[in-house]
Amino acid sequence: MADLRDYIKWRGDLTFEQSPFNEVDNLIFSYIAYMNFSGIVPEHPGDVSRCDHGGNVDKMQERITIREACTRFWELHTEQEVLENPTMTRPLPFVFRDLAASRRFGDLYLLDYRNEIDEDSHKQFSAVQIDLGNHRYYLAFRGTDETLVGWQEDFNMVCMPEVPSEKRAVEYLREALQRRESFPEQKPEFYIGGHSKGGHLAVYAAVHCYEQFQDQMIRVYNNDGPGVSAAIAASEAYQRMLPSLVSYVPEQSFFGLMLIHEETTYTVKSSRSGLMQHDCLSWEVMGTEFVKIHEVSVQSRKTNDGLKKWLEGLTVEERQKITELIFSSLSLAGVRNVGDFAALTPKKIYDMTRKLKGMDAEQKALVNRAFRLLIHALKGKVK
Repeated sequence: MADLRDYIKWRGDLTFEQSPFNEVDNLIFSYIAYMNFSGIVPEHPGDVSRCDHGGNVDKMQERITIREACTRFWELHTEQEVLENPTMTRPLPFVFRDLAASRRFGDLYLLDYRNEIDEDSHKQFSAVQIDLGNHRYYLAFRGTDETLVGWQEDFNMVCMPEVPSEKRAVEYLREALQRRESFPEQKPEFYIGGHSKGGHLAVYAAVHCYEQFQDQMIRVYNNDGPGVSAAIAASEAYQRMLPSLVSYVPEQSFFGLMLIHEETTYTVKSSRSGLMQHDCLSWEVMGTEFVKIHEVSVQSRKTNDGLKKWLEGLTVEERQKITELIFSSLSLAGVRNVGDFAALTPKKIYDMTRKLKGMDAEQKALVNRAFRLLIHALKGKVK
């Protein structure tokens, strides 16, 4: 069955004037937000960015085409380096090369790139914008990357009213809307989206900016990302934004069922199984649409219901303590990113287990209680 790369080959010769923006384009733009554009896409107006055909850099440009960004990326990185990437996004630079070679995507501009990681505050935030022409933009938030900081922030999302990347997403979206709101010829319009945590950030930021900028938001896309908290779901801004919000999840979704979803949600057929369906490249495509099925699997729904029940049995403080305990142990073992898991030595594993064995009585009681609740919540639900 066809996937994103097939779509790029089939539709790549058609401009957006010939074939309007669609849901598959949305996923492609959410996917390229995972690219490492450091030193390639400008972060602020006036930054170094654009390369001419001779490879020279024009310091006066504020944006760079996908074709130029691809050329620059492969000047900075080798194929061997890319192939050694242990994460799910390893094929991305090669997909980006396909985009650069196409008529549909190659001449689109990238701008306002951000990539911010702060281990102290557990923040992992990244975003980029794609200029679609005719005063329309796609603002893409990156999902969780391979850093341990990014994964810890995801855990924190279920036990804190606001994590640093959520706050930063609101600031970034507001800055983009305000900057282009003053254009005299025509007020720009935005598609806003992301994959995984990026989809959640898109919804979170849009809700907080909706009252002031709703006329500039065409649609908000959440591609297999968590929903929102009960407080946000009950807000007037969220309820008013629902007609503009759409989510896509694979059949065996996990991340895309977390928290609250009240928006229109479509289930997409995937060529993979289990958690690997979270991979964008596994989503099946037919023409300009995803191949859709009736609903997510019963197993995914039951697992998610069990985890929600588990979290409801823990206080916010207990969730925070458990998360801190787990990630401090991983940090002690020298784990900084996903690739470090494969490099764990017996000594590092020993150091990590020693940390867990060294818990005080209160910590041990908390862990025991948490696991008892988890087993009870998932009993009979998970194979």
